[in-house]
Amino acid sequence: MPADGCKQVLLIAVLAVKFVVMRPETLKVTISFQCLLNQVIGFLKLAAPTYSLTGITGNAVTLTLVTDCDLSPYIFEGGPAVTLDASREFAAEQATRFLRAEYGLQIHDLSSEAKYRLDLCAFLYEMKRIAIDSLNKPKPPEKNRWPVPPVRPHGDKYICIDYIDVLRVVVVATKARVSVIEVAELATTKWVAWLTVYPPGSIDMECIYSQVMSSCKAAKQDAAKRAIQFLRICYNVDIIDLNHGKGVYSGIKCALSRESYMSIPTPALPPAAPRKPKASSSFGEHAVQRSVPVLDDAFKDGRNSMRQRSSKRSRAISALLEPDKNSEVAGGGARQAGLLTESFGTSGDYVRQRSTKRSRAFGPLQAADKISHAKQSQVLSKQNKREPSKAHKPKHPQKDSDYYLSFGGSTAITSLTPNTGPVLPKYTPIAEVPATSSPDDRFDILGVVVYLEDTKKKKSSGGYEFDVRDVIVVDDSVQKIGDGLVISLYGDLATKDCAQLSAWCESFMIVSFRHLQPTSHAGLVLSYCCPYVPQTISLSLLILSALGFSLSSSMSTTIDRNPTGPEVNALRAWVLENQDRVTDHMGHHLSQRDGSSSNVIMAVKDVTKKTSGTATAYERHWIKVTIPDVKQEDVNAYIGCSGCRKRCDNVDTVKFYCDVCSAQCTAKKSIRLTAYGKQCEAFLGLKMQNLYRKRLEITMTEWPEFKDIAAGLKEKPLKLEVGPTGAIKRVGYLKWIVKSVELE
Repeated sequence: MPADGCKQVLLIAVLAVKFVVMRPETLKVTISFQCLLNQVIGFLKLAAPTYSLTGITGNAVTLTLVTDCDLSPYIFEGGPAVTLDASREFAAEQATRFLRAEYGLQIHDLSSEAKYRLDLCAFLYEMKRIAIDSLNKPKPPEKNRWPVPPVRPHGDKYICIDYIDVLRVVVVATKARVSVIEVAELATTKWVAWLTVYPPGSIDMECIYSQVMSSCKAAKQDAAKRAIQFLRICYNVDIIDLNHGKGVYSGIKCALSRESYMSIPTPALPPAAPRKPKASSSFGEHAVQRSVPVLDDAFKDGRNSMRQRSSKRSRAISALLEPDKNSEVAGGGARQAGLLTESFGTSGDYVRQRSTKRSRAFGPLQAADKISHAKQSQVLSKQNKREPSKAHKPKHPQKDSDYYLSFGGSTAITSLTPNTGPVLPKYTPIAEVPATSSPDDRFDILGVVVYLEDTKKKKSSGGYEFDVRDVIVVDDSVQKIGDGLVISLYGDLATKDCAQLSAWCESFMIVSFRHLQPTSHAGLVLSYCCPYVPQTISLSLLILSALGFSLSSSMSTTIDRNPTGPEVNALRAWVLENQDRVTDHMGHHLSQRDGSSSNVIMAVKDVTKKTSGTATAYERHWIKVTIPDVKQEDVNAYIGCSGCRKRCDNVDTVKFYCDVCSAQCTAKKSIRLTAYGKQCEAFLGLKMQNLYRKRLEITMTEWPEFKDIAAGLKEKPLKLEVGPTGAIKRVGYLKWIVKSVELE
């Protein structure tokens, strides 16, 4: 201390330094789609694809794929890219997605594996939450409704990617030091594989080994898969594969399930009750010298009942052997000595005599008894004869039986086990709706309404008028603007239930659709005869196929304006984060549906420049063309039966391909189009019934009027409205067809 008594103050300056841990930059790595395409083609046993260079500059590659020898090949454009390999990869990716949608393949990769793990985690959190809730409820009146566990798909058309090839791509991108995969056989059909990896920024070595597998190849694949997972975490790698982006919804659902589980307080269990000491006997153990009296009585009763049954059987057999003494057959049946006679068999040679005390025996009838028994059977058959069911009219010839059961509007369906609770929906993401589905499949869809069409009136083939309305919904799985799911609603669903969706453009409306079925697309075809159908020619509607890119309402379809559940919460959170994207969906469908076609004439070369990536399913364009060369062979008719939905055997020589042409158009100002039904009437100037008769019943040499029709089409300009087929949404294949015709 100083002498003056002043305190010396020592000031210490503290420098606060804030350290921020920066997350390493995400490294995006794309798998080799060329290898995956070769794997898919090998599974389908198709011809190997061919790659060709379309231009000298731009590195644009075209992939040609042949799926059927009778059809023209499919062409996929890689487009201009930095390198040739990048263009080849893009074309191979398009071809792989096309084959998966066309053949209904299940391709398992890293993204689908991650999606399964997230679904499983959400399922486990939901199970824990339900278990804790059940502890808080004293003896609930009904059983807990457990969630449906996730199922890993593994069908007949299942393909798993080559993890060794993916590991090679990841190692090249990350420049990690990875050893070769070693394999050892532990025992018969027991293999194990391992490899070593040096983590980044470390001198330590990580050894990764597989599970014990039944084959050498499976062990290598499992070890490569584990090494990929390790490198993804160390290098922060985002692997882009075929199912990339489909796990976002599962991640949100898992996070919400965990948050719901953590928000429930864990109940405090009461202390266990004190255990009471067991009382021991004061007497010693002694062996029993005789049987228990109760057991003796039971044995005696059993022996007495056996004696009674044997005596009754003896009396019944004696009554059968001597029927004249013990029984008397009358018109109303035999009843004597406590016996009842019933018919047994088809010939009437045996009867079953049953006493009033339920003893039974079988024996032969005498000659007189046969006559009396036959008369008795005739009388009883006349008295008990019921009026048979009436056969319905041959309205549904495709049914195997002559009788059917129909459900009307007043039919009530109730559950046999009402205490089990309601059946929870199992929502299918829109992008995972299969491209080809069975008519018996049903789907539960949850989505945001981006377009609601006005109600339209349509008529069925029987003249019945009904209401129909299309609704377009999207969810987080829809990647491309304009690829929403079209749901066609009929009857009261289109009028009363859709009235609740009238404010779809004012706010983002999440709606649940239950039990939707694949839409059946119909077309005008010739109804030819099967052996049981009269030999007539008429026009009818024939269901061509059930395509999964659009759904429609069924008898069990319900619309829920206010759905609940973790899926709804996840979709609502996605909508709040992607409001601009949902708005773009709405604007696109409004512009395409309400004003998709204009009277502006577009050049043919501008239409041919469009690809499946730039064209949408609802756009329409007007072109002004002339048809220079019309051939009679271009007028085709589909030969089939409207009853059995099969091609007739007697006309197998006639074939019809709706969107395939063997001729290739090389002129820049030419385009190949296909016209159906009413458009053919406008082109040729004949009704459909006359066209079918000309094409099928009359030979080509007996159609002299066709030359005049061809000459008129060659000189007369036509104004056509063209648009893409439904294949652009189903498999991403662009094909233009004629929507309407205007003659000048």
